[in-house]
Amino acid sequence: DNPWAAFHRDRELLDEIDKDLERLYPTGCGDYFVDPVVAETLKQVLFVWCKLHPDTSYRQGMHELVAPVYYSLERTAVPAHDRGGAPGESSE
Repeated sequence: DNPWAAFHRDRELLDEIDKDLERLYPTGCGDYFVDPVVAETLKQVLFVWCKLHPDTSYRQGMHELVAPVYYSLERTAVPAHDRGGAPGESSE
């Protein structure tokens, strides 16, 4: 496969994901998904998933499936400093 063609396919995929993410405004989340860090993280999650599952790739609306999962995980995560140890260390 031509690397240049693969680059353009990836760029088209990222553009499609970006278009969907721009329209992501779930009720009750305020401006959470407008945050550039959150948007970029969701884009990368969706892109990697698509690269790992080429038979399915990206379908319109997948961003609406991953957004509440990400929101919930991010909101309920316990920061490393609150667990009593350095990142990656077990507190047991």
